[in-house]
Amino acid sequence: MAVMVSASRTSRRFILKVLTVLVAVAAAWALAGPAVSQAAVIVQRLGYCGGDDWEPTVASDSTHVYILITHYTGNTACDPASGQNNSRIMIQVSSDGGKTFSAPAVVASTPGGISYPSQADPSIAVDQSTGAVYVSFLAYGLSGGHSDIYVAKSTDFGQSFPQVIQANAKGCKNCDHEKILASNNVVYDAYSQAQYHFVAVSTDGGATFTQSVADSTFVVGFAEGGVLDSHGNAWFAWGDCETSNCTGAPAADYRVSETLAATGTTTFSPVLAQSPQGPDCPYSSCGFAYFGAQDAIAVDSAGTIYLAWQTGQVQTQRKSPTIINLSRCSSNCLTSGGWSLVGRVDDKTASNCPNAACYALFPNLVAAGPGQLFATWMD
Repeated sequence: MAVMVSASRTSRRFILKVLTVLVAVAAAWALAGPAVSQAAVIVQRLGYCGGDDWEPTVASDSTHVYILITHYTGNTACDPASGQNNSRIMIQVSSDGGKTFSAPAVVASTPGGISYPSQADPSIAVDQSTGAVYVSFLAYGLSGGHSDIYVAKSTDFGQSFPQVIQANAKGCKNCDHEKILASNNVVYDAYSQAQYHFVAVSTDGGATFTQSVADSTFVVGFAEGGVLDSHGNAWFAWGDCETSNCTGAPAADYRVSETLAATGTTTFSPVLAQSPQGPDCPYSSCGFAYFGAQDAIAVDSAGTIYLAWQTGQVQTQRKSPTIINLSRCSSNCLTSGGWSLVGRVDDKTASNCPNAACYALFPNLVAAGPGQLFATWMD
């Protein structure tokens, strides 16, 4: 399938134009699963026909599927509605298992009552215990260049978001790349500013947040994803650059952090894996490290944590064609000894990619029963 990429607007990566809903490919311990029947695959276009729609992210509960996009005004000849709501986070909701979706709707046009010129970096979490939907996003563009993290809450399955609260506090005035989790009215939001890694926690359903500096290692930090374990602890995956432009070999370090349930107490693992500088972007004005380091995290019902991480085909070579590796941990996951390498996730050497000539990028993971893992990536 075709996927368009273009220059980064607000962050260094994860900017993919929305053309279709991607269907996950099953993977087990050997990273192979049963073939997916073409008859079972439903592919549909989301966003706007003439829109400029970016940064898709998805969440679901037992009755609904939620899709977020960052929308920029597009071709009104194709769809008049695409000319509205420039640089706004929008949501589409399905109540029939993803067969049909509502039209895109703005989550929060003026968060906190402030008319920020721009929004980006959407992240979504569903509190499975209460049904509340939480959308976190970056609001920026005011005089002085400040960027803030907001969390919007819906209690009517994404139809409205009357509660919109700023999650960041002093100490993070140029926040970036947030990831959100929620359970039992406790909300965790991880984000960064340069080398500072922040975790903001709410214990009152997103009404208030307390920000903590969790770590200040390396030069540029990025929260890449998060999961909750069976005890309610929040685990986040981080992909951090060793230099300001993520160059070199190694260029990036992968770690995980654990935030204890309903607290801001956060502990980081040591470096679990590394990657060299990513390949050059084929466009003229991409953000730095556009095809650079990125990872994803998941936990199965047995408590095993998985980390998918991007690296070079030749790990010591800058700009080497990228692959996706998988590591797993069943205990002592804040130590390097608790983790083991499973192997490759991607199929770059398959017949559709001779000589491993294409890139495997943008990994994502979802886990279910013991040892049951679903992985997606972009070629």
